[in-house]
Amino acid sequence: MDKIFLDGAESSPVAKNKGANWKVPIIIAYLITASIAATLFYMYINLQTQLSQSAAELNEIKEKVSSIDFEKIQKNQKGLQEDNMLAKLQHEIEGGVVTNDFVVQKIKLYFLDGKMSGTIDLSAQPELTVKYNGQGKFDIQDRELKGMIEDILKEVSKVYADLPLGRFPSWDKTEFKITVKNYEVATYTNSSLKLKGE
Repeated sequence: MDKIFLDGAESSPVAKNKGANWKVPIIIAYLITASIAATLFYMYINLQTQLSQSAAELNEIKEKVSSIDFEKIQKNQKGLQEDNMLAKLQHEIEGGVVTNDFVVQKIKLYFLDGKMSGTIDLSAQPELTVKYNGQGKFDIQDRELKGMIEDILKEVSKVYADLPLGRFPSWDKTEFKITVKNYEVATYTNSSLKLKGE
C-alpha cells in the first residue's frame, strides 16, 4: 500500500530520526551547561561561606591580638634575661672564685625591686679547714676572719662587675648573707662587712 503525504516526506523510521538528531546534542549541551552552572553556583555558595567564616575568625584573632599586653611581655622578657644573666654569673662564681682561705661553694642571687641580694656559701681551703670548729665558728681572731672574707668578696666583686650596671646595682649597693657550710658567719651590706655577733 502506498502512502502519500502532503509535504512530500516519507513516513519511515529513518526519516523520523533525521529530524530528531539535532535535538539530542542540544539537550546534552543544555544538561552539561546546567550541571556546570549548578556546580559553579555550589562552589560560589561554598566560597562565600568560607569567606564569612574566615572573616569571623580574623575578627576573633584581631580581638585577641588587641588584648595582648605587650608591655607585660617585654617586662617578662626582661626578667628572663636578668634571670639568665644571674644564673650565668652564679655558675661562674661557684667553684671558680677562690682565695688562699676560701672557695665560693654556692651563691644565690636575688634581684627584686632594683635591689641585689643573696647568699654566698663558702668552703674553707685545706689550711683553714683545720681551724674550722663547725657551725660557722673558726679558731682564729675575728679581725683575721673578717679579712679573709673581705678577700673572697673582693674576688666575687670582680666577676660581678661583668654584669651590665645599667640594669643591676653596683657591687657596693648589694646585700649578702655570708655562710660557711650553710652556717651564717657575716653579712655584707653596702660595702660593709659585719661578722655575726658584732
